[in-house]
Amino acid sequence: MSRGKVATLIISVLTGMLFIGAVAAKAPPLARVVLVTTSKACDCTLERCRAGEELVQQVFAKARPGLLQRLDYAVNKNQAKEYIKKYHLFTLPALLFLDDQGNLLWSAVGELAGQPLAEKLAQFGG
Repeated sequence: MSRGKVATLIISVLTGMLFIGAVAAKAPPLARVVLVTTSKACDCTLERCRAGEELVQQVFAKARPGLLQRLDYAVNKNQAKEYIKKYHLFTLPALLFLDDQGNLLWSAVGELAGQPLAEKLAQFGG
């Protein structure tokens, strides 16, 4: 076997090992989940927000309820705006999974779905 083929084989094996290691790496720990919602908006937004809040409450009642922070844009506009700006939120509700440094681990914006929410919570150790 030529040196070029051996080098290519070694690089391929090492690349595969790095990929497997990256996939097997544990997800960063979940420190906080923020639900940005609103209690005052047009009917379609209110419907989405209420449905999202019910779903989030169901999922978090089974998990760690102290992990969840709820921000109502209509009540606490300034704090909600900080999240909207920092995480580039374009509609409500928005659910943000954050690590202890405030880095975004995962988000769901708009209509929230229960199964992916529960799976992500389990993935990040919620």
